[in-house]
Amino acid sequence: MSTQPHSAGKDAEPRAALAQGSENQQGTDQSKTAGGPAGRRRKPSLRERGVAILVVVVTTAIIGATAADFAYTAQIELEAAINSRDQLRAEYLARSGMQLGQLLTAVQDGLQGMLQMLPPEMRDAIVITDYAGFLAKALSGDAEAREGLGGLVGIDLKNVEGLGTPQGTNLDLVITSEEGKYPINCGSGVNPYAQPQRNLYYLLYNLIRPQRYDRMFNTVDRDGIQITREDLPTAIIDWTDVDPLRFNPMGPASASEERYDRGSDRYEAHNHYLDTIEELNLVRGVSEDFWGAFGEMFTAYGGSSAGNGTDCRVLASAIEATSWPLVAAMIAASAADRNAVFDPNTAIVAQQVTGLLKTGLPALRTLSGQLSIPKCQVDTKQCPTVTSPPPSTPAPRIVPSARPGAPPGGGGTTASDAVELLSNLICSQALSQVPQLADSLASMTGGSAPPKPTTGLRSIPMCPGALAQYLRDRGSGTGNPRRYYRVDSTGIVQRGASRTTQVHIRGVWDTRRANFNPLCTGHPSCTRGTWLYYRID
Repeated sequence: MSTQPHSAGKDAEPRAALAQGSENQQGTDQSKTAGGPAGRRRKPSLRERGVAILVVVVTTAIIGATAADFAYTAQIELEAAINSRDQLRAEYLARSGMQLGQLLTAVQDGLQGMLQMLPPEMRDAIVITDYAGFLAKALSGDAEAREGLGGLVGIDLKNVEGLGTPQGTNLDLVITSEEGKYPINCGSGVNPYAQPQRNLYYLLYNLIRPQRYDRMFNTVDRDGIQITREDLPTAIIDWTDVDPLRFNPMGPASASEERYDRGSDRYEAHNHYLDTIEELNLVRGVSEDFWGAFGEMFTAYGGSSAGNGTDCRVLASAIEATSWPLVAAMIAASAADRNAVFDPNTAIVAQQVTGLLKTGLPALRTLSGQLSIPKCQVDTKQCPTVTSPPPSTPAPRIVPSARPGAPPGGGGTTASDAVELLSNLICSQALSQVPQLADSLASMTGGSAPPKPTTGLRSIPMCPGALAQYLRDRGSGTGNPRRYYRVDSTGIVQRGASRTTQVHIRGVWDTRRANFNPLCTGHPSCTRGTWLYYRID
């Protein structure tokens, strides 16, 4: 019995130690849970690690998006700055072209006195402004054009530095004379029966009479109005004249003119001179087809029937080859043949005659003896009246009682010798020699002849003095017959293979009007000439 207590005591000691160990272990676990030093070294759970990764990804995405947006904005601003630079360079290249145009027109006026030493057939054929494009290319750094310019002036420009525009830039320049177009403002006379108004009416009427222009008059406009061939010339004249009455080629007007305040787009007729030729688009009946076909054949500068001394005729040597329909209308309006406008032969003759006009009519005086051009013999009774067109075309609502260029009785103004000689040439059998004559004159002047016709040319009977109502050989005196010039200048900046910046400037330069705000002083040319029209595109 004495041994059991002893055994209990021996067993109690290990048990106590075990219990104390359990307590210590529990205390350690509690300390870990309470955030003791050992708790900071434990591994995070999967959930905690997922949240951390998400935060890193979102932060990286935000930083990347911000950086990409910054880079994109910077690239856009860089491209905009480069485009602005190229735009400015192109604009000032175009402005330089306009100043070059002013210089060339002044040179043309200065050479006019020197040209008096040349034969008459050569004076109007030498036009410095026709070489504006070639000169612009030479100044733009074109090696071939520069070499050609050097050969022209007798100077070797092959190795000359500083001549030309910077690399990657170019200048295009075109100068045309407004005297080669018919002055539309000749319809703005205060006299409703003024001869220039009547001439303009018959010119417009014969211009649009060929059947190839039927599409212009087979549709109605947006206001539901259909314009006829007789209405269109009348509407153009009514837009420019000063009275509110409808123009009547037969005599004094009585009816009211076309109104523009009844449609969807309401406005009033100008009833005065056109400021620009683009104003024609406001006239009823002037469609896109009309503008595309004839817009470049008319001008708003020069010409008036108001008695200001301006000539209402077209300068023969300034007519472009593409304006042969205008010449065809002149021939048809001056012909004794009432059906000449519908004859395809008239168009063929007009093409050949237009090529002849470019070199100057005075050449006909020199060659008239060789061509044996007789005076046109026509029945003058056919000149004062105009009959209805053939049944194949719509009959006009207004039938004129007088031939254009000849008042009742077959009279008319006195024609210049060269223009009257041309009229006789169109009327004679010598007309068949016009293609060869055009080739000869083109070779003499370095120009280009019109394409040779595939059929023979048939003569057209012409009323005496009628063609001189539309066409003039020269201006008054010995000065330059050209006064108004249209200058088209284009500055081009090439950046890379496919990036091109262009600025186009179009202006009309009046060489005789005084400029009261000159850019220079001390020279008579500083105040001579001014811009009548200036537009930057």
